[in-house]
Amino acid sequence: MSDSFFETHLATLEAIPENSTRRSIPVVVYTQEAETLYHWAIQDADALQSVGLTLEFIESLPVRVRLLREAEARWQLEYRANKAATAEWVAQSPLAYELRDNLLRAFRYAFRKEEGLLQRVADIADGSSHADMIQDLALLAALGEQQRTQLEAINFDITHLQQAATQAETMASLLARSSGDKLEGNPGKILRDKAYVYLQEAVDEIRECGKYVFYANDARLKGYTSGYFRKHKKSTNTEEESVSA
Repeated sequence: MSDSFFETHLATLEAIPENSTRRSIPVVVYTQEAETLYHWAIQDADALQSVGLTLEFIESLPVRVRLLREAEARWQLEYRANKAATAEWVAQSPLAYELRDNLLRAFRYAFRKEEGLLQRVADIADGSSHADMIQDLALLAALGEQQRTQLEAINFDITHLQQAATQAETMASLLARSSGDKLEGNPGKILRDKAYVYLQEAVDEIRECGKYVFYANDARLKGYTSGYFRKHKKSTNTEEESVSA
């Protein structure tokens, strides 16, 4: 699907409330069921239109299916990239913490007779979050550059200052990207869920119409129920349940 197609319908998706609920059927299954429903409903178009369902509404199903598939693809790409960043963070963060701790130890010794500098080091060391650690590296690199003479006096490896500055940038990027894999509040996931709801609106309406029209025709009625729930031996009540997120 082209980006222009998705962007054309983006406003429609964004207008859907974020707290809308969607069923727990996997996206790949739900889109296939919706596509099957479309072909089934087209065969019954005259009967469905006779009770108020429009052909235009039925024809909207393929569009909604395409939108959900694209939104899901975009979310999965983002999610996988963020998961990779999380794995990289897990691998690299212990080394970043170790570098920060080594800098603090060296600075405390180098500045042991300078109360003002010791207080600056103490202020930098305050805080225990990942973000604090990253900020510590950046601040220690800057402070170290200002006090190179005192650090050289204790035979401190000055290259660690540039290493700290570089590490701060690297870890900040990793933290931002790894934090993106949290489900709640992620824009990509929110948009995917809205696309699901947008498809669900049409699926529900068409199925309800089909059940009404073909209540006495088992051969046609079966096309207006979920094969996923039939396969998992769900009751009619379970089929109509919705779940959030």
